[in-house]
Order: sequence, then C-alpha cells, then structure tokens
Amino acid sequence: MYEQGNDHSLLIKNVTEYDLGDYSCSAGNIYGKAEAKLLLTGVPDEPVLLADLSTGSGGFYHLVWTCKSYSPIIKYRFKHRALKNEVNDSSWVAQIIIETSNPVNNVYTFTHTIEGLWPGDYYEGTIESYNKFGWSLHSDVFNFTSETDTVGRSKNDPKIQLMLSDGPTTSLSYCMLFILISSYLIFAQ
Repeated sequence: MYEQGNDHSLLIKNVTEYDLGDYSCSAGNIYGKAEAKLLLTGVPDEPVLLADLSTGSGGFYHLVWTCKSYSPIIKYRFKHRALKNEVNDSSWVAQIIIETSNPVNNVYTFTHTIEGLWPGDYYEGTIESYNKFGWSLHSDVFNFTSETDTVGRSKNDPKIQLMLSDGPTTSLSYCMLFILISSYLIFAQ
C-alpha cells in the first residue's frame, strides 16, 4: 500500500493467479463513507477487429483481429447472422476457432475466412476469446458483406475500412493495421 497525502493506492507487481479475485476499497471521514469494488480476473480482453481485407470471391470474407491475454488463448467463438433490409431477422450462427498464432507482447493476431456466405448479402458478427480463466466479453458487433467481385478494388473501396472498437487502442494495433493494409494494397496490384 502506498500513501501520498490523502491518496492511497495498492500496486500489485508481477501479478500471478493467486492475486486474482475481488478487491474492495473503503474510505470514510466526518462527511460519510464510500466503497468501491474491483474484480481482478485472468480472462482475455475483448477482441478488436483490425480491418476487413476480403480476399475471396463471392461467398467468402476474411477477418483480422487482435486480442490481449496474459494467459494463452485457447480458442475463439465467432458468431454471425444475416441482415435482411438492415434488420437482424435471423439466428446467430456460432463457430469455434482454435487459436494457432503466437503472441507478441501478449497480443494475439488471428485471421479467419468465413465461407458459405451469400454473395452481396449483409451480415453482422462478433468475436469472443477464451483462455483457462474463461470467456472474454464479446467484441463490438461489426457489419460486413460478402462480395461478388474482388477485381479492380482501390484503397478508397469501402471494403477496405478501419474497423476498430470504440475503446482505447494501442499504437501496436495501428502499426499492425498499417502493415496489413499496406500488404494488401501491394499484393492486390
């Protein structure tokens, strides 16, 4: 516990499994009492969709996402459903994907190609990650469409768009996104 004036803080260095659990902080003075609670868990952060670089023809869609986890990610759950007239009137289709990438600074980058989509139809999707501590929160829901033709696309094509969560992002995410888009634009020519 560290104290500096009226500020008090608890810093846990080199967090281990034994440090996981519920923490609470309470304070009081002549004006009243306050309490806050915190759950320190080992589940992965929610996945962040980096970009959609659709590389197949009609019926295929290629996704790239990252996820931070201090414990190895075992699998992902990708869910999607068709949108009819921009309304979600179909059931979610869930798919379990086994993690095969190696992390860099505890950040996993994964790619997945969705097959069996109807060309030109609109879909929405979300991703969750799983490690030995359990499932993460699901990613922001994102919209995508399968395409009918990949020839002649330019960098202004709406298919090549930045798809980041509303949450804070790191320069590593921006760097990896830049590399992915640059690689796509170079190899697409």
